[in-house]
Amino acid sequence: MAFRTNSIRVCYAGLMHSEDDQRFVHKQCAALVRTGYDVVYFAVADAKTTVNGVKIYPLPRLSNLSLWKRSLEPWRLFPKLLRENCRVYHFLDPELLPVGLILKLFFNRQVLFDAHEDYVEYVLVSPYIKGAARHICALAFRLLLALASRVYDGFVFGDDEIAKDYAHLGFRKVCFHHFPLLSMFPPSPVPFAQRRYDVVYAGNLSKDKGAFVMLEAIRLLRERCKKFRALLIGEPRRYIKEKFYQYIREHKLDESLEVTGHLPYQRVSGLLDQCKIGLIGLLDLPKFRKQSSTKLFEYMAKGVPVVSVDLAPERKYMASGVHGYLVKPNDAQGMASAVYNIITNPELGEKMAKACREQVIDKKLYAEEDCEKLLAFYDFILAHPRRSLCGS
Repeated sequence: MAFRTNSIRVCYAGLMHSEDDQRFVHKQCAALVRTGYDVVYFAVADAKTTVNGVKIYPLPRLSNLSLWKRSLEPWRLFPKLLRENCRVYHFLDPELLPVGLILKLFFNRQVLFDAHEDYVEYVLVSPYIKGAARHICALAFRLLLALASRVYDGFVFGDDEIAKDYAHLGFRKVCFHHFPLLSMFPPSPVPFAQRRYDVVYAGNLSKDKGAFVMLEAIRLLRERCKKFRALLIGEPRRYIKEKFYQYIREHKLDESLEVTGHLPYQRVSGLLDQCKIGLIGLLDLPKFRKQSSTKLFEYMAKGVPVVSVDLAPERKYMASGVHGYLVKPNDAQGMASAVYNIITNPELGEKMAKACREQVIDKKLYAEEDCEKLLAFYDFILAHPRRSLCGS
């Protein structure tokens, strides 16, 4: 992709996304900057900074705000977005959909929406939204997404299955999968048998992502292997935090289990070098039946065999017995048995590790490919803007 000599200003905005978000700061925004775009990013951060050439403008953390107060945040952000006077606005959260509609219809800006997960299904199981509010929010998001798909200049999807629901968009959509950058995730240089940790999980720890299923599997494995060691790269969500650490204390897992808390994304790859098996413990919920797990590809790129729940998105990219094992959702015993089978057979583990890396390379499951697609998509959108109320 040719470098742009005439810089085009692009604004990314996400009320719930951090300054270290791997999908945007390290992949999409960084690719745009390298091609000559001037990119600003409104994200949850403590101070104004620059990452990968992307100008980060700080937004407050919304986790402690009520649903009503959170609903006002997009409109507090709106004047800041206007002041940036960008050519393209790329929104990351459904709460910002109404803001994008106004920018498109009345200010003649080009607007994209990043549908990197199934937001309607996410709302229906969100622990932060209770009772009837869940269904009201889900309906509102469904209607806003339908309207935006007919007004916005384009959509970016996180998975092909989610994109199928928007076939009417034609060329105004592109898939930017949850693949890792090969430059950030080279294969582990450590032989399988010499890796320090038997299992690892990288990501936010929540009930729907199987936090307690994985804890139970770790407990079962510790009973079978006295020297068993587990690493959890991340921190438990606020609503399960007390119960999560209580489980660790009650089952005396402290000596076998290390929980890092939140770490900069750049540190994850180095920690995975020392891990034998990556865990994916998602529950069998509608929101996980269309969307593949980001960590699946990060594990495989590092040459870390995977023990994952057997859901369609994971089944699409990994073969049980070749790249690790697929087990039934919510089955801690099955997960523990699969892990035990690999860690007690280092030759099998080494073979699986090699097959994982080869799968990523052969099937092009890396973000560099999608970055090129995104840049081409931006070229198309800039050349073919949709008409607004203020003209084409």
